[in-house]
Amino acid sequence: MMIVMAAALSLAATPAMASISASYGSDVSTPPIGDSNDDFDTETTSAPSGVPSSGSIDHVTWSIGNYGLSSDSIKAKLCSKDNGQEQCSPYNTGYKGNTSVFAGWRPTTKFYLKIQIVTDTYQRFQTNYTSRQSTHIEIYY
Repeated sequence: MMIVMAAALSLAATPAMASISASYGSDVSTPPIGDSNDDFDTETTSAPSGVPSSGSIDHVTWSIGNYGLSSDSIKAKLCSKDNGQEQCSPYNTGYKGNTSVFAGWRPTTKFYLKIQIVTDTYQRFQTNYTSRQSTHIEIYY
């Protein structure tokens, strides 16, 4: 059975679609406005209390809010710092991505996105609050 980790955990026979919001706040690393080709990180996801301690991750998907940039102007990779070491998927160009790099990892693994703006339009990204709030990660078990 595949389960999706989100704000609420579904144990239905068929997986329910849900997501964990990764928002941007003052405690996340962002490059100065105008810089490009610098990574900055979303906040780390938190596993809901209902996530079972047994089982493992199947795959992870993510979607970045539409910042008004062309899809080749933004890229992201999914990362985890669990166990004290950072491990990341390869970069994916565009607003959406998925990876099975973390297949088999424990269900409570915490993830974040490293996002890179590859044009000089960072100011538009930084000020687009609605799009930043629509960025999310979905973890499938």
